[in-house]
Amino acid sequence: MSNTLNKHYVLVLNAVWQPIGYTTIKQAITAMFSTKDGENMAAQGLDLDYDLNSKGYIDFHSPNKVIPTYIEDWLELPVRDFDIPIVTTRKVIRAPIIIMARNFNKMIFTKLKANKRNLYNMYGGKCIWTGKILSFNEASIEHLTCKSHKGGNDWDNVAIANKNINQERGNIPLEKWKYKQQYPLKQPKSIPISGLINKAVRPEWDYFLIKK
Repeated sequence: MSNTLNKHYVLVLNAVWQPIGYTTIKQAITAMFSTKDGENMAAQGLDLDYDLNSKGYIDFHSPNKVIPTYIEDWLELPVRDFDIPIVTTRKVIRAPIIIMARNFNKMIFTKLKANKRNLYNMYGGKCIWTGKILSFNEASIEHLTCKSHKGGNDWDNVAIANKNINQERGNIPLEKWKYKQQYPLKQPKSIPISGLINKAVRPEWDYFLIKK
């Protein structure tokens, strides 16, 4: 049971129902029991009810009921076949899968990680040394200041390069390298974190995620 409680199965929404993160079942329950000012609860669980689709399966994509529920009422909800049960010494409780941070109505913004996919998209697959467009498999991450020379992994030091040229360079310092930089490095704009939460860990999440 402790392993299940520590799974990141819970989607966190702000007060206007935008995804702002995810958390463990244990942390979600703690948030539902917590108060911001000694009176108002910090989070509510969303009680979701579903119809069956034409094939007789639960239609998680379109809940017919979404009710923000305080912890005292949540503890009395029935545990259905598809719910995750939490077994206590006194009773079995339905685990929350979606919670709402009822005192927080802002959106959290973040910056994309400088991984290969994001770098490839940012620079249109162009090699930093030749300017040629590479296939994704031909490309690799290039550190302008080599990691062995204390170069970082953030956007101000990494680009896309042909993997063969990358291997040829090895640890050669930039000032001694035969190729010249073909484009300036960029910093991506911060984006709403809701745009990064696009994989439904649980089917109940799907209704609240931004569709791409």
